[in-house]
Amino acid sequence: MASCWAAGRIADRVGQSLSAFESLEKIEAPNDPEGSRVIYIQEISDQQSKFKIWAGNIGAHRTGRSSLDYRLRDSSHLHTQVMRILDDLVFSLNEGLRRETPSSSTQLLTQTSAFNPNRRISSVG
Repeated sequence: MASCWAAGRIADRVGQSLSAFESLEKIEAPNDPEGSRVIYIQEISDQQSKFKIWAGNIGAHRTGRSSLDYRLRDSSHLHTQVMRILDDLVFSLNEGLRRETPSSSTQLLTQTSAFNPNRRISSVG
């Protein structure tokens, strides 16, 4: 169990993901005669809704005994994989945010657990 908590909590990554989704939705739409910006915003909203359903169904956003962290406490390899997938999601959403607002990189939702493809999570016991 120690290795799962040392790597961080899934609920924290879910929160980072939701914040990144919300930041992308709040970006001002430029004048777009073709309406592609509207489609883009709808797609982000759809993916955010799917993510919320996933997180809610498996308790990824929760803490304590009803959380995904708790259910994966004895499966550190699965916990690690979920964390890496969520890290990838946060990274991708931040990249989208950076591309939409290149002059305002301070809005990026980088956390202390930013995406690092070379990161190794040590196993204990």
